[in-house]
Amino acid sequence: MYKTKFKIKAKHLSKSVIFCGTLFASHLASSEVISSIHPIGFITEALTQNVTEHSILAPVTASPHDYTMRPSDAKALKEAELIIWVGEDLEVFMAKPISNIESTKQLNLSEIPEIKTIIDDKVALSENTIVEHEHEHEHEKHDVNEHAGHNHDRDLHIWMSPEISRIAAKAIAQRLTELHPNQSNIVNDNLAQFLTDLDKTEVELADKLSSVSQKPYFVFHDAYGYFESRFNLNRVGEFTINPTITPGVQQLAKIKETIKKDGVVCIFKEPQFTPAVVNAVVQGTGVKIGELDPVGANIQLSKNSYQEYLKSLADSYLSCLE
Repeated sequence: MYKTKFKIKAKHLSKSVIFCGTLFASHLASSEVISSIHPIGFITEALTQNVTEHSILAPVTASPHDYTMRPSDAKALKEAELIIWVGEDLEVFMAKPISNIESTKQLNLSEIPEIKTIIDDKVALSENTIVEHEHEHEHEKHDVNEHAGHNHDRDLHIWMSPEISRIAAKAIAQRLTELHPNQSNIVNDNLAQFLTDLDKTEVELADKLSSVSQKPYFVFHDAYGYFESRFNLNRVGEFTINPTITPGVQQLAKIKETIKKDGVVCIFKEPQFTPAVVNAVVQGTGVKIGELDPVGANIQLSKNSYQEYLKSLADSYLSCLE
């Protein structure tokens, strides 16, 4: 879907360079540290300040679900000293090229023990919720398979969780100090500032979002669970598990029924995907359409990117739910 290719830090991004992206391939190729996607890059950028060059592999407009790598990407990965990624269950495009790179140059965030535990606990909680749901509604007919993808798959949208992002930041900082032991003080200072700023941001957002915590809404795809859980938001459903797959007629009928039954006030679409089904479902209901960007395409790359991303996400919720 996204055929335009570019390699440039978001702080230099403009509409004109989106169509001239291949001119910047050398920028990525020269980077010692590479993050797979932008929301992970937001965290890494804060830690590499005044330490080393950092770039992001996938274009800012790309979704990790359907991005296709080019030969220049694979070359850049081979030349990097540290590659930070989430895991192949989310980033299918990374699976083959990363298999040819020594493990000492990789940091798979989803396999960090503390993060893996949080992910697995979320799966277990979801499975228990399904069992309770089935027991409460034994008189209804349910297709178990329609729940399986959502509730039994590991949710690797880990950047949505401030808790997980703290763990990831510490792990990234550790790897950076191994690469640059003489600059460990700078890395540790960067980490301390990142954690302090994140603590402050989290408190601010909890206060702001408390005013809409009971408002029911739908999202386009199931990417926001960690954020919603942390800030007690009331998502009642999603259009699809995988944003590259359009929901079927029966699923859309159930969505319409839920919108009416639960008093849904907003349906959130995404800038990377603009399915006509969202407009079709909303038509004639009075339900507002909002927009959530799971990868933060409009966030400029800086030491404060991750905190700005969380604030932007919160503002998107507030603008439609208030």
